[in-house]
Amino acid sequence: MNALSLFSGIGVGEAMLRGTSVDVRVANEFEPSRAKAYSEIYPETTMIQGDITNTEVMASVISASKQNSVDIVF
Repeated sequence: MNALSLFSGIGVGEAMLRGTSVDVRVANEFEPSRAKAYSEIYPETTMIQGDITNTEVMASVISASKQNSVDIVF
């Protein structure tokens, strides 16, 4: 299953998913330094940095999720 991670931080939750059938394809984090660290740890995941209450950021999250056939959100 493909997943979207919201409020991702540096990806602690994602670490627990390694080796499972869940593939985190898209992530969102508000804090730039955490988003940068996340991208360094999980370069295969599309990180969208920004506030999801911003319509442009949310549109980017939705678009990336559709492109990556996201099944679940956590």
